[in-house]
Amino acid sequence: MSLKRKTLDEWKQLIEEQQKSGLFIVAFCRENKLPISNFYKYCGLNWRTYSHLPQLKPIV
Repeated sequence: MSLKRKTLDEWKQLIEEQQKSGLFIVAFCRENKLPISNFYKYCGLNWRTYSHLPQLKPIV
């Protein structure tokens, strides 16, 4: 089984969904079977590309 790579727009949508969910990043990634490192990687890209996004919740 091969994993499909997500586009930048798909990551943008996932980051917005995480914010709306109220879940911490780790919980959101586990629930959606996303690599946490990739989530943070694309958050960095999104802050430069999509500066209108609200601040992410830190992991505790």
